[in-house]
Amino acid sequence: EAARILGRPDAIAEADWRPAGEGDTTGGPLTSALLHGTIVASERFELRRPDGGECFVEASATPVRDQAGRIIAAVVTLVDLTQRVIHEQAQRDFITNAAHELQSPLAGIVSATEVLQSGAKDSADRDLFLGHIEREAGRLTTLVRSLLTLARAQTGHESPRADVVALEPVIKNVAESLDVGPEVALSVSCPPELAVLGNADLICHVLDNLARNAAKFTTSGSISIDAHASDGMVEIAVADTGPGIPAEEHARAFERFYRGDSAEGFGLGLAIAESVTEALGGELTLVSEEGWGTALLLRLPAAAELV
Repeated sequence: EAARILGRPDAIAEADWRPAGEGDTTGGPLTSALLHGTIVASERFELRRPDGGECFVEASATPVRDQAGRIIAAVVTLVDLTQRVIHEQAQRDFITNAAHELQSPLAGIVSATEVLQSGAKDSADRDLFLGHIEREAGRLTTLVRSLLTLARAQTGHESPRADVVALEPVIKNVAESLDVGPEVALSVSCPPELAVLGNADLICHVLDNLARNAAKFTTSGSISIDAHASDGMVEIAVADTGPGIPAEEHARAFERFYRGDSAEGFGLGLAIAESVTEALGGELTLVSEEGWGTALLLRLPAAAELV
C-alpha cells in the first residue's frame, strides 16, 4: 500500500508535501515529527511523488522517544484521499457547469418579461416576446432534464437510457434555434433514415452546445452540421469558418475554464460537451487551424436505420 501511494515504500522522505491546511508541515509530516518533535494530526496534503505522480492523503505523525526524552524514531500513517478529492471536485464542477448553462435561457426569459412589463404587452410585438419566453422555457426544461441525466450517469448510479433517436429532426431543431449573423450561411445535411442509439435530451444538448459555440465565434462565412454513417458509428461534424484555434491550444481546448485568447464565456462549453459525449459512450474530436476555422467531430453509437 505504501508503494502504491508513494511510488515506492521508501519515498516518503523524498516526496513533495503541499499542505491543504494551515499547519506547520515543513518537510512533510514524517520530517516534522522526526526532526522537530511535532505531532501532526489528520492533516490533508497534496503529495507529489518522486516519479512525478500526484495524490491526496490525510497524514498523521508522531515522534517516538526513549526514556531520556530523545527522539529516536517517528511513526506516520497515511490515508489515500485521492478518489474522494476527485469526487468532491467533480461535484463543484457540476454545480459550476449547471449555473453556467442555466444562465443563458434565464436571461432570455427575464429580458423578454421586462420588455412586456414596460408596455410591449399591449403592442403587436406581444406574441413575439411570448414566443421567445416559451422557446427559452422549453430550452430550460430540456437543459435541467439533461443535467440531471448527466449527473446520474457521471456518478455511476444510472446509465443514460438508450433510445433509437432519429437525427434529422434533432439537427434541424438545433439549426432553427441557432442565432447566426447576417453574413453567415448555415447548412444542414443528414440522411432521413440515420439514427443513433442514446439519450435524446443529451444528444440534443451536446449538438446545441457545439452549434452555439460555432455561432459565437463565426461572424462571416459559413457553419455546417453534417451527419453520416461511418464504420458502425454515426459521425456528426459541426464546422465553421471562424478564427480557428492555434495548434498549441488544442490539448487544452476541453479543459474547464480555459478560454485561450478569448475574453468571452467561461471556458465551459467544450468541457460540458465532452462530459456529455462520454456519458453517451461516444467520442468528441477537435480539428482546427488558426485562420481557417474549426470542426468538432462527434461520433456516437449507430442504431439500425429507420424504416
